[in-house]
Amino acid sequence: MSDEEAEVVGGGTEENTAAGEGTPSEAASRISEYMGGFLGASYAPDAISEAAGKEAFHDRFNHRMVSLGLRRQHNIEAIVSAAYEATETDAADLNDGEIDSDWMARFMSYAEQVGNTDMQPVWGYVLAREFAAPGSIGLPVLTCLANMTPSDIDLWERIGRITYGEGYVFKVGGRNQFERFNVARADIMQLQDLGLLQDAQDLSITFGAETKGLTFDFRGTQIILRHPENVLFTLPAYKLSSAGLKLFELLITAPVDENYLRAFGSELKPKGYDYRLRLADGSLVE
Repeated sequence: MSDEEAEVVGGGTEENTAAGEGTPSEAASRISEYMGGFLGASYAPDAISEAAGKEAFHDRFNHRMVSLGLRRQHNIEAIVSAAYEATETDAADLNDGEIDSDWMARFMSYAEQVGNTDMQPVWGYVLAREFAAPGSIGLPVLTCLANMTPSDIDLWERIGRITYGEGYVFKVGGRNQFERFNVARADIMQLQDLGLLQDAQDLSITFGAETKGLTFDFRGTQIILRHPENVLFTLPAYKLSSAGLKLFELLITAPVDENYLRAFGSELKPKGYDYRLRLADGSLVE
């Protein structure tokens, strides 16, 4: 290659590099596009540089305040509409009392940020239930709910199908063998991180059984445990937090997984227990 050819190639390389430096990357373009759509003004790199000036800065500020304000108002109105719908489908009796203003302020501070259309009905239902029974839903419940996503709600419904109504998830197969019931160990950890389950890993709950038998009611389906000698039944379990128990009462309507009850009973047989199931129709099955 001649010196002249080398200079041409080198010059072309420098020109391409300079052009590349002035072109936003794909990631920067995506950020710019999203922020502009979310906040209502241009957030391209050159638009937010100091060279753009104070007028452009003030314009972005005004657009942001309007855009976020409208978004928050839209979210609140969607949740209030969902609360109206919940009152039409929930026949719970109304109790006397007024909503606490501090509770409502906290609720609205969370609700205005809930733009997900799958979560808005959940928040609407919670609002309707608080109006039905003022003071029944504590602030820790709102805090837990604010950290939940639609996938967390789905997980909560799944674990709800294996949860005893007094707030326990009885273990089967050692520390955690819930995979066959669509709840993985990582799911348990997620619920603990959300504050819905207590962190204790090796908790055991002792129930008094003076007649050497106990009946556990899982929302209409019962498991009847008996032991020929024991008057104390000690069962390993995870325990719901107080906020988790309230959200269980509010959100879980699906029936218990009968296969889980059978696995729970079978797990206790080597320890001398016997069990039967009483189904919702009153029939008894072994």
